Amino acid sequence: MLIGFVFELAVAQWSEANLSPHHGAVFFDFLPSLGRQQRPLNMPDKPDTWAIAFMWLSQHSQTIWAAFLSLCMTVLRVFYTGGTWKDALIEGPMCVLLSLSIIWGFELMGLSPSLAQPVGIWVGFLGVKKVALWADRIAESRFPKSDC
Repeated sequence: MLIGFVFELAVAQWSEANLSPHHGAVFFDFLPSLGRQQRPLNMPDKPDTWAIAFMWLSQHSQTIWAAFLSLCMTVLRVFYTGGTWKDALIEGPMCVLLSLSIIWGFELMGLSPSLAQPVGIWVGFLGVKKVALWADRIAESRFPKSDC
């Protein structure tokens, strides 16, 4: 409740300083109000906001789907090997970020975006440790250690 109050104060001060049409905690209406009447969340002023959001989602659907599949495969692998929720919560986002970096690298190299789903699934299946071992092995073979 204290955090909600702090956010309300910060947003209220920011909106007054920037002469925003929004007054107070527009984004924090889900928090309990401190003696003031709660107002319903309003739709944005621009009617094409949803169209823009759905267009963005459709343009990035393969990458989003690959990240989701990577997360699911990671959680399944962690539980299958006897891991805990803590292990899944730590390794899941790491696999998602690793998958996204590989996918974006493929896009920069001009490869098909349809490779996103297999990359996400395989990174989730192999895990961060296995991919890191492979990367270390490749780096050591291409860039041998120097004794400087």
